[in-house]
Amino acid sequence: MTGRPRRSGTSVSREEHLAWLALTEVSGPFLTVPVLGRVWPSLEAVDRPTRDALLLAHSEATEHPAAWVRWVLTGLLGWGDALDESPDLRLPVAEHDAEVAAGFALRDPATGTPVLLGLVTAPAQSPTARIPGDPWAASPVDRLALLCRAQQVELGLVTDGRWWALVWGPRGGVTTTAVFDSITWRDAADRVVVRAFKSLLERRRFFGVPVDQRLPALLVASGDNQEEVTEQLGVQVRQAVELLVQAIGRDEQRSTDAGGTGLEATASEIYTGAVTVMMRIVFLLYAEERRLLPSDSELYETAYSAARLGEQLQKRADEAGEESLQASHTGWYRLLALFNAV
Repeated sequence: MTGRPRRSGTSVSREEHLAWLALTEVSGPFLTVPVLGRVWPSLEAVDRPTRDALLLAHSEATEHPAAWVRWVLTGLLGWGDALDESPDLRLPVAEHDAEVAAGFALRDPATGTPVLLGLVTAPAQSPTARIPGDPWAASPVDRLALLCRAQQVELGLVTDGRWWALVWGPRGGVTTTAVFDSITWRDAADRVVVRAFKSLLERRRFFGVPVDQRLPALLVASGDNQEEVTEQLGVQVRQAVELLVQAIGRDEQRSTDAGGTGLEATASEIYTGAVTVMMRIVFLLYAEERRLLPSDSELYETAYSAARLGEQLQKRADEAGEESLQASHTGWYRLLALFNAV
């Protein structure tokens, strides 16, 4: 996806996960890369017969959207007899004089209990956008989340044929959506997204694995992982801010000892500025990791990249000592250039 050579081991899986996550529109707490890597060291494969069937079904999707939706649920995801295409699951919404009704459901074959509710919208209706002409402002995703909570079913799937929105609506929790665009599923370059979609929603993931490896449990585990990462990141940022403030203080002391005037700023202004710089760097490192910035561009990598700058400064410190960095300001000006570019 980035033009970089593929490496063996878990790093291949990590690049795959980052690639399809970057191509998926996610809102709310979703699956984290550590959890994805633990459960899917490699994404589920799509065999040749299934790929051939996908090409055929996809080519007819515009003319026969209902047939395409059914093929995705049965042919790609393999729901089979667990698919209920006419569930009587409804939620009256009196305040909007409306009703939300499931268009399909995935049921546990052993108990008949629904584990996922589905909603099929009109063609070209985005799952996350308001329905034109409807006085109720709730999007299809919002409506399905209400129905899921009312039926005590955590997972939902909204589609118009092109867009496929996975909905996680835990009771008392925040609604999460992950939207997959199937418009390019025929292209080999987008096959990683098809494999990810299949990995998350195939029948085996609901009924053929232990409970702690099913989607709701993985989403909860990812939330716990995100909290841990956030706490660790907060500690690291505070430590980095302290180091930066201390370095500024030492530099000011050297300046005043040499007869200079020192900084014309209060301690509060210095601390605020240090926090701002650190949070900008955290944002940039995240954006580069998620390929939101052109990290695979040679120009960006050599002249702008925050991650690459850190590597270069560390290499210089290892070779010539940290003292060699004190007389240079090129790293700071490079950061300023990157801040301004963003």
